[in-house]
Amino acid sequence: MLLLTSGAALLIRSVENRRAIDPGVDVAGVAVLDLQLPQTVDQAGIPQLLRELVTAASALPGVESAAVTQRLPLRGSSDNWGIAVENQPDRPQTTTAFRVVTPEYFRTLRIRLKSGRLLLDGDRDPNVAEGVVVVNEALARKYFPGRDPLGQRIQFMGRRWDRIVGVVDDVAESDLSTEPVPARYVVFEQVPWLLTRQTLVLRTRPGLDPAAILPAARRAIQAAAPAVAISDQTTMESVLAHAIGPALQVMSLLSLLAGLALVLGAIGIYGVVSHFVNRGRRDWSIRMVLGMRPATVFGQIVGRGGALIGGGLGLVAFLVSARLLASFLHGVGTADPLALSGAAVVLVAAGLLAASVPARRASRVDPAVVLRDS
Repeated sequence: MLLLTSGAALLIRSVENRRAIDPGVDVAGVAVLDLQLPQTVDQAGIPQLLRELVTAASALPGVESAAVTQRLPLRGSSDNWGIAVENQPDRPQTTTAFRVVTPEYFRTLRIRLKSGRLLLDGDRDPNVAEGVVVVNEALARKYFPGRDPLGQRIQFMGRRWDRIVGVVDDVAESDLSTEPVPARYVVFEQVPWLLTRQTLVLRTRPGLDPAAILPAARRAIQAAAPAVAISDQTTMESVLAHAIGPALQVMSLLSLLAGLALVLGAIGIYGVVSHFVNRGRRDWSIRMVLGMRPATVFGQIVGRGGALIGGGLGLVAFLVSARLLASFLHGVGTADPLALSGAAVVLVAAGLLAASVPARRASRVDPAVVLRDS
C-alpha cells in the first residue's frame, strides 16, 4: 500500500508543480478548432480566407475575439526557422520558433505585451520594403543581451529585413518543464508560403463554457468557407491538460490503485482486528473487571491494528522502484519527504480508522454479560 500511495503522492505534487507554471497564455475560456484548408487553395488567397474565418467567428454571440495561428502554444516547438540578426554577421547559425498569426492572436490568448506594440492590421501590406515582427523575451535575451531589441532588424531565410516593434511574454511552446523557446511573430501576409493546416482560437465572454461555442463555430466556418475542413475541436484547457500529459495519466492510475489498496487494506485490518477481539472477549472482560479502563482497552486494540500496517518494507520497495517515476516528475525528487510523509499519514490513518471500529466495540462491552455467557 505504501508503494502505491507514495507514488501517487509524488505524482500529485509533480502535476501541481506543472500546473503552477505560467504557460504565458490564459487558457480559460478559449475554444480551439483545427482547420484543414483545401490542398488546391491559392497561397496568395490564404490570408484573405483566414480573415473571413476570423470575421465569421468573431461575430458569434458570446465571442470576445478570434484569431488564427499556424502553430498553437503547448503543442510542440516545431516550425523553427533560421534567423539572421543585423550587424551580427559572426553569430553562429541558429533557429527560432516562427509563428504566423493574425493581429488578434495576442488579445485572444492574452499574451502579455512587455514593450513596444503588438501586430496591427496596418502591418498586412506584403509590398512594403521592410516588414515588422514581434518577438518574445527569450529571443530578446538571446540575441540582444543588455540592449533594447525595439527597432533592431532580423531576417527570415534570406528574405527582407523585419524590424522589431514589440516584445511579448514567453509562451510555453511544447511543455511546461522546458526553458522558454525564442520565438517571433509575423502576420500571414508577410510570409510567401503558408501551410494548409491552421488553428482558429476563440475567446468567449466570462462565464461561458468555451466547449459550448464549438458547434456554432463549426457552423459559422462551414457557412463562410465550405471547402475548409475541421479536423479537431477542443479547448485550451484540454490542450494544457494534454501538455501535462503522461504524468497526469499515470497519477490518475496510481491514485485509483492506491485508493483501492487503501480500501482493501482497511478491510483486511478490520477483519483481523475483529477476529482478534472476538477471540479475546473473555480476556478483555476479565481485565476490565480487574480495573482496566475502557480507554486503555481501546488504545491497546488500535495499537495492535497499527502494528499490522508495517510500512517499513513498503518504504524500502518504493525507494527502490521510485526511479521508474523520475521521468514523470517535475520540481520534486523521488524521495520527497513531504510526499512520503503525506502518504504514510494517509496509510496510518486508514489503518487506525479500520482498527478503531472493533476496538470501540470491545471497549463498550459489558464484562458481566460476557462472563455470564461464557
